[in-house]
Amino acid sequence: SDGNDAESYLVRASNFVLDGSTNKTDIQYYKSGSWSDTKTGAKVDDTFSIGNADLIVGAVDRAAKTVVIGNNSVNVNFNELWSKEGFKVNLPYLAANTSLAPGAFNVSTDGAGGQVGHNATSFHLTLTEEDKDGNKASGDVINLTVNWDTSTNAEVEVGTVATTNTDASSTEIGDTDVFRDFTYSALATEILHNKPSSGQDSVKLIYHGDEVAAEVYITAPEAVVSTGEAGVVTVTDTNVNTVSGKNLVVVGGSAINSVAAELLDGAYSGDAFTSNTGVAAGEFLLQSFDRAGNRALLVAGYNAADTEKAATYLLNNDVDTSAGMKYTGTSATEASLVVA
Repeated sequence: SDGNDAESYLVRASNFVLDGSTNKTDIQYYKSGSWSDTKTGAKVDDTFSIGNADLIVGAVDRAAKTVVIGNNSVNVNFNELWSKEGFKVNLPYLAANTSLAPGAFNVSTDGAGGQVGHNATSFHLTLTEEDKDGNKASGDVINLTVNWDTSTNAEVEVGTVATTNTDASSTEIGDTDVFRDFTYSALATEILHNKPSSGQDSVKLIYHGDEVAAEVYITAPEAVVSTGEAGVVTVTDTNVNTVSGKNLVVVGGSAINSVAAELLDGAYSGDAFTSNTGVAAGEFLLQSFDRAGNRALLVAGYNAADTEKAATYLLNNDVDTSAGMKYTGTSATEASLVVA
């Protein structure tokens, strides 16, 4: 990285040979799903480049099949990983047990090292966004604390998540054990912390690589919000006649939503709702109907909590809204297509 651009490569050595009295090897890097040669017959002090990464060959040990590769530029190092979109990950590297630098790691003192978050008890895996202008490692910092869980045979898990900017507390998605949060930054990296009742906690990060925006409308009860002919209009079911001729997303079960009752041919609840939709307690329905030549997508659950799961799933997943398509699900993250 030179601060403006950054790139990372996965490299390996193969084909160790003795050429006269000189040990040599081939250096390859991973590209487009396969390994490509970047330096064949590499020997001590040879230099080579991969993209903008300048490297130099150190000792080649043919018997052990090892080679030392060093950086041949101040912009190259081996303890940072960059995603294609510019997300920086500080990889662990051996350091003094007094170091608090991102990625610094030491286990010299009774296996624990000298610094919390840099030893065998816990490790701070640090990741850094770009800022909104694309400057590398200038955005919000995410700190994942990797530690041992409390099981009899301890396993590694991601125990806690922290960010440098003050942000909201994470919120569980339905009853999935997955807690969702975002960095309080222009790039709004999504943080999904999976904390099952048993097993290892883990984190999934979704990095957008660019400035993001959310289309959010806040309205008073009974209010109508319109952004024009091609935009979004929000109405209650009692005012549905004001959006006649429009495609609809109908939220709520047929017992409380008159448009849903129209689509399902009845105001059903409880066992009657299950009998007519196949959706039982803890489940939800996403079903597309033809309504007067337009499309109506019903988003409904057995109860209010199930409807909320359906809405969350719809907001975060691609759903086929062709007429007659029907999905059922039990959580905010999973749904299955129903085949007649």
